[in-house]
Amino acid sequence: MPENVSAVPRKDLTPVDVSIMVVGIVLGIGICKTPSLVARYAGDETVIVSLWLLGGLITVIGSVRYAELGSARPDAGGKYAFLREAYGSKVALLFAWARCTVIQPGAIAAAAFVMGDYANVVRPLGAPGPWSSASWSSSRCPSPSISPTSTCWGSTASVTARPWAPP
Repeated sequence: MPENVSAVPRKDLTPVDVSIMVVGIVLGIGICKTPSLVARYAGDETVIVSLWLLGGLITVIGSVRYAELGSARPDAGGKYAFLREAYGSKVALLFAWARCTVIQPGAIAAAAFVMGDYANVVRPLGAPGPWSSASWSSSRCPSPSISPTSTCWGSTASVTARPWAPP
């Protein structure tokens, strides 16, 4: 490896690209499923709107706190770096381990089930059950691999894949 290589991040993404990525991360696939669940269990329209406003307020508070942490400690590593600074390397390692083995795979599995539910509406997959065709359908099997695979391609490749994106 050449000795004069610097490890400075490249500025390949535009503010529009980053904004679209953040909206996709924040909203995720949950926005397709949770409004109906909230409406079903809340009952009254006032309660539904109040819960969504409360959730929005909590989200704003959390994002402002992360922005504050990011500006105070601009180290690479995000939550891991913040936890390492505040609680030490053992807690940070425990978080990283939990994130890699439980949290992220669980989120990918939840997204796969939501994608499978919507695929079942487009093309009925059969009755649900542990050994039915709906459980092992081709629409659910590849979906957990979409997110990690697209991450391997990189941010620039995913931006290039959007045909509607501004130049």
